[in-house]
Amino acid sequence: MKKSILVCFGMAFLASGVARADEGKAKAAKQPDQAAMMEKWKQYMTPGEPHKQMAKAVGKWNSVAKMWMQGPGGPPMESKGTAELSLLLGGRFLRREVTSTMMGMPFQGIGIDGYDNFTKQYHSYWIDSMGTTSMNMKGTSTDGGKTVTYTGSMDEPMTGERNKHVKAVVHHIDDNKTVFEMYDSAGGKEWKAFEVTYTRAK
Repeated sequence: MKKSILVCFGMAFLASGVARADEGKAKAAKQPDQAAMMEKWKQYMTPGEPHKQMAKAVGKWNSVAKMWMQGPGGPPMESKGTAELSLLLGGRFLRREVTSTMMGMPFQGIGIDGYDNFTKQYHSYWIDSMGTTSMNMKGTSTDGGKTVTYTGSMDEPMTGERNKHVKAVVHHIDDNKTVFEMYDSAGGKEWKAFEVTYTRAK
Protein backbone atom coordinates (compact mmCIF):
# COMPACT_ATOMS: atom_id res chain seq x y z
CA MET A 1 0.00 0.00 0.00
CA LYS A 2 2.75 2.46 0.95
CA LYS A 3 4.61 1.55 -2.21
CA SER A 4 1.61 2.28 -4.42
CA ILE A 5 1.13 5.67 -2.72
CA LEU A 6 4.78 6.56 -3.33
CA VAL A 7 4.43 5.49 -6.95
CA CYS A 8 1.33 7.66 -7.33
CA PHE A 9 3.12 10.66 -5.81
CA GLY A 10 6.07 10.09 -8.10
CA MET A 11 3.89 9.89 -11.17
CA ALA A 12 2.00 13.02 -10.13
CA PHE A 13 5.29 14.88 -9.60
CA LEU A 14 6.57 13.86 -13.02
CA ALA A 15 3.26 14.80 -14.63
CA SER A 16 3.33 18.21 -12.99
CA GLY A 17 6.91 18.72 -14.19
CA VAL A 18 5.94 17.85 -17.74
CA ALA A 19 2.94 20.20 -17.50
CA ARG A 20 5.16 23.05 -16.25
CA ALA A 21 7.62 22.40 -19.05
CA ASP A 22 4.83 22.46 -21.63
CA GLU A 23 3.46 25.66 -20.08
CA GLY A 24 6.91 27.24 -20.21
CA LYS A 25 7.25 26.34 -23.89
CA ALA A 26 3.81 27.82 -24.60
CA LYS A 27 4.72 31.06 -22.82
CA ALA A 28 8.01 31.24 -24.67
CA ALA A 29 6.18 30.76 -27.95
CA LYS A 30 3.86 33.65 -27.11
CA GLN A 31 6.71 36.04 -26.25
CA PRO A 32 7.07 38.66 -29.01
CA ASP A 33 10.32 38.82 -30.91
CA GLN A 34 12.53 41.40 -29.16
CA ALA A 35 14.30 42.46 -32.33
CA ALA A 36 10.97 43.02 -34.11
CA MET A 37 9.68 45.04 -31.17
CA MET A 38 12.78 47.24 -31.14
CA GLU A 39 12.44 47.83 -34.89
CA LYS A 40 8.81 48.90 -34.44
CA TRP A 41 9.82 51.26 -31.64
CA LYS A 42 12.59 52.70 -33.80
CA GLN A 43 10.10 53.41 -36.56
CA TYR A 44 7.67 54.94 -34.06
CA MET A 45 10.23 57.31 -32.51
CA THR A 46 11.90 58.45 -35.74
CA PRO A 47 10.60 61.73 -37.25
CA GLY A 48 9.09 61.12 -40.69
CA GLU A 49 7.84 63.13 -43.63
CA PRO A 50 5.11 64.97 -41.64
CA HIS A 51 7.77 66.14 -39.20
CA LYS A 52 9.97 67.33 -42.07
CA GLN A 53 7.01 69.34 -43.37
CA MET A 54 6.51 70.90 -39.92
CA ALA A 55 10.18 71.82 -39.76
CA LYS A 56 9.73 74.08 -42.78
CA ALA A 57 7.69 76.45 -40.57
CA VAL A 58 10.62 77.23 -38.27
CA GLY A 59 11.31 80.97 -38.12
CA LYS A 60 9.60 84.30 -37.48
CA TRP A 61 6.17 85.19 -38.81
CA ASN A 62 3.78 88.13 -38.93
CA SER A 63 0.11 87.50 -38.20
CA VAL A 64 -3.23 89.12 -38.95
CA ALA A 65 -6.13 87.81 -36.87
CA LYS A 66 -9.84 88.22 -37.51
CA MET A 67 -12.53 87.41 -34.93
CA TRP A 68 -16.26 87.42 -35.68
CA MET A 69 -17.62 88.31 -32.25
CA GLN A 70 -21.11 89.14 -33.61
CA GLY A 71 -21.54 85.86 -35.41
CA PRO A 72 -21.52 85.02 -39.12
CA GLY A 73 -22.04 87.99 -41.39
CA GLY A 74 -20.92 90.54 -38.83
CA PRO A 75 -17.80 92.68 -39.16
CA PRO A 76 -14.68 91.00 -37.75
CA MET A 77 -12.35 92.47 -35.16
CA GLU A 78 -8.79 92.59 -36.53
CA SER A 79 -5.43 92.55 -34.79
CA LYS A 80 -1.82 92.14 -35.83
CA GLY A 81 0.94 90.23 -34.13
CA THR A 82 4.04 88.09 -34.49
CA ALA A 83 4.89 84.42 -34.05
CA GLU A 84 8.12 82.50 -33.63
CA LEU A 85 8.30 78.78 -34.39
CA SER A 86 11.01 76.38 -33.27
CA LEU A 87 11.59 72.62 -33.11
CA LEU A 88 11.58 70.54 -29.94
CA LEU A 89 13.07 67.14 -29.07
CA GLY A 90 15.02 66.51 -32.22
CA GLY A 91 12.34 67.69 -34.63
CA ARG A 92 9.52 65.63 -33.16
CA PHE A 93 7.44 68.65 -32.15
CA LEU A 94 6.94 72.22 -33.32
CA ARG A 95 6.63 75.01 -30.75
CA ARG A 96 4.64 78.13 -31.65
CA GLU A 97 4.84 81.30 -29.54
CA VAL A 98 2.41 84.07 -30.51
CA THR A 99 2.35 87.68 -29.34
CA SER A 100 -0.54 89.93 -30.33
CA THR A 101 -3.57 91.82 -29.01
CA MET A 102 -7.05 90.44 -28.43
CA MET A 103 -10.04 92.67 -27.78
CA GLY A 104 -7.70 95.54 -26.99
CA MET A 105 -5.63 93.54 -24.49
CA PRO A 106 -2.11 92.09 -24.76
CA PHE A 107 -2.24 88.47 -25.89
CA GLN A 108 0.28 85.65 -25.63
CA GLY A 109 -0.19 82.08 -26.75
CA ILE A 110 1.94 78.94 -26.89
CA GLY A 111 1.19 75.91 -29.01
CA ILE A 112 2.92 72.58 -29.52
CA ASP A 113 2.14 70.62 -32.68
CA GLY A 114 3.18 67.13 -33.64
CA TYR A 115 2.43 64.02 -35.64
CA ASP A 116 1.93 60.58 -34.08
CA ASN A 117 3.60 57.87 -36.17
CA PHE A 118 1.47 55.20 -34.45
CA THR A 119 -2.03 56.66 -34.86
CA LYS A 120 -1.17 58.53 -38.09
CA GLN A 121 -2.76 61.66 -36.64
CA TYR A 122 -1.64 65.22 -36.16
CA HIS A 123 -2.08 66.65 -32.68
CA SER A 124 -2.07 70.16 -31.28
CA TYR A 125 -1.83 71.54 -27.73
CA TRP A 126 -2.60 75.22 -27.02
CA ILE A 127 -2.52 77.58 -24.01
CA ASP A 128 -2.86 81.36 -23.95
CA SER A 129 -3.25 84.40 -21.72
CA MET A 130 -7.02 84.66 -22.33
CA GLY A 131 -7.83 81.71 -20.09
CA THR A 132 -6.60 79.25 -17.48
CA THR A 133 -7.07 76.00 -19.37
CA SER A 134 -5.61 74.21 -22.39
CA MET A 135 -7.05 72.91 -25.63
CA ASN A 136 -6.09 69.62 -27.23
CA MET A 137 -7.04 68.64 -30.76
CA LYS A 138 -6.27 65.78 -33.13
CA GLY A 139 -6.18 66.13 -36.88
CA THR A 140 -6.06 64.29 -40.16
CA SER A 141 -5.02 65.20 -43.69
CA THR A 142 -5.84 63.81 -47.10
CA ASP A 143 -3.30 65.85 -49.08
CA GLY A 144 0.01 65.13 -47.37
CA GLY A 145 -0.32 67.79 -44.67
CA LYS A 146 -1.14 70.77 -46.88
CA THR A 147 -4.58 70.93 -45.26
CA VAL A 148 -5.08 69.51 -41.75
CA THR A 149 -8.52 69.32 -40.14
CA TYR A 150 -8.48 69.21 -36.34
CA THR A 151 -11.28 68.35 -33.94
CA GLY A 152 -11.44 68.48 -30.17
CA SER A 153 -13.44 69.85 -27.27
CA MET A 154 -13.31 72.83 -24.95
CA ASP A 155 -15.25 74.44 -22.14
CA GLU A 156 -17.02 77.75 -22.82
CA PRO A 157 -17.06 79.83 -19.59
CA MET A 158 -19.20 82.60 -21.11
CA THR A 159 -22.10 80.25 -21.89
CA GLY A 160 -21.41 77.53 -19.31
CA GLU A 161 -20.95 74.86 -21.98
CA ARG A 162 -18.68 71.94 -21.18
CA ASN A 163 -16.89 69.69 -23.68
CA LYS A 164 -18.04 71.86 -26.55
CA HIS A 165 -17.07 70.44 -29.94
CA VAL A 166 -14.48 72.54 -31.77
CA LYS A 167 -13.07 72.31 -35.27
CA ALA A 168 -10.02 73.97 -36.78
CA VAL A 169 -8.56 73.82 -40.28
CA VAL A 170 -4.96 74.72 -41.11
CA HIS A 171 -4.13 75.59 -44.72
CA HIS A 172 -0.43 75.50 -45.54
CA ILE A 173 -0.57 77.66 -48.66
CA ASP A 174 3.19 77.50 -49.21
CA ASP A 175 6.42 77.74 -47.20
CA ASN A 176 5.75 81.44 -46.53
CA LYS A 177 2.01 81.55 -45.81
CA THR A 178 -0.34 79.60 -43.52
CA VAL A 179 -4.00 80.24 -42.70
CA PHE A 180 -5.55 78.95 -39.46
CA GLU A 181 -9.37 78.82 -39.18
CA MET A 182 -11.47 78.04 -36.12
CA TYR A 183 -15.15 77.14 -36.50
CA ASP A 184 -18.07 77.48 -34.10
CA SER A 185 -21.41 75.68 -34.15
CA ALA A 186 -23.50 78.06 -32.05
CA GLY A 187 -27.05 78.26 -33.40
CA GLY A 188 -26.83 74.78 -34.88
CA LYS A 189 -24.86 75.84 -37.95
CA GLU A 190 -21.11 75.72 -38.40
CA TRP A 191 -19.48 79.05 -39.16
CA LYS A 192 -15.98 80.53 -39.11
CA ALA A 193 -15.45 82.42 -35.87
CA PHE A 194 -11.70 83.03 -35.98
CA GLU A 195 -8.99 83.26 -38.61
CA VAL A 196 -5.26 83.96 -38.47
CA THR A 197 -3.12 84.50 -41.55
CA TYR A 198 0.60 83.97 -40.98
CA THR A 199 3.17 85.31 -43.45
CA ARG A 200 6.88 84.71 -43.03
CA ALA A 201 8.76 87.75 -41.76
CA LYS A 202 11.43 89.07 -44.13
